[in-house]
Amino acid sequence: MTRVLARAAIAVTTAAAAITLLASPASAWVGGSFTGANSGPVTFQSSPLSVGCSASSLSGSVTPAGILSVGSTFNGCFTLYGSPATVTASALPWSGSLSGGIISITGYTVTISTGSLFCGYKATLSGFYFGTASPVTAVFSNKTLTQSSGSSACPPTVTFNATYTLTGPGL
Repeated sequence: MTRVLARAAIAVTTAAAAITLLASPASAWVGGSFTGANSGPVTFQSSPLSVGCSASSLSGSVTPAGILSVGSTFNGCFTLYGSPATVTASALPWSGSLSGGIISITGYTVTISTGSLFCGYKATLSGFYFGTASPVTAVFSNKTLTQSSGSSACPPTVTFNATYTLTGPGL
């Protein structure tokens, strides 16, 4: 009987150790800087304001726990009709996180300018990412930004779409 109890105790101890290992994930990120470039179009869509940018970047830092401090730039932006547009990131740096396949950015704020129309938009973005080390692909699909400033002629919301490839020693 003593051998049976000893084997049972070993099995329970081994199972408890396995559960503890599964419940205590290791640090997901190295920690440090990263940069990212869009891998496809970056769009802000609404009627009548639809803008696409050929180049955009995300850059900043990530902690080993996945806490982000991030900024962004946008270049080569045009309206749906081919007129030049400007998209400017503001309220930088934004904060956020990379955890469990979800990327979030809090305080995401941009101003979209086309001619004399200036429209400010803000949101907390939540997307998903692939990869656990550099490079990491971050995808924001059909994210709604709400107007936070600008003319009454601005649409009350725009839909944001972008995919970024993030690289760097922090990942």
